Amino acid sequence: MVQPVIELELPESSPSSEYLEADLVISADKEGHIYVNDLNIALAELEPALRSFAARNSGGEVIFRADGALPYKSFFSILEVSGTAGIENFHLAYKEE
Repeated sequence: MVQPVIELELPESSPSSEYLEADLVISADKEGHIYVNDLNIALAELEPALRSFAARNSGGEVIFRADGALPYKSFFSILEVSGTAGIENFHLAYKEE
């Protein structure tokens, strides 16, 4: 299991009934910097990295962690790239209320 190391102010939500363990963590800070686990990458590098992950880890769990101040457009771009790359098990991290 991969542990997130990037410090973010996650949005708050009610707890889910299930706990997810991630094989890969994508983080985005409020400035829009993207990290795959703890490696800072450009948005253009995200799709090839995720395609490679999906090819090696069929059904692998990916958790997306985004700072609550991240612009929605940036958030959506990352989700769109993830879908294009073939990520099927994609979950959103949040801070419990």
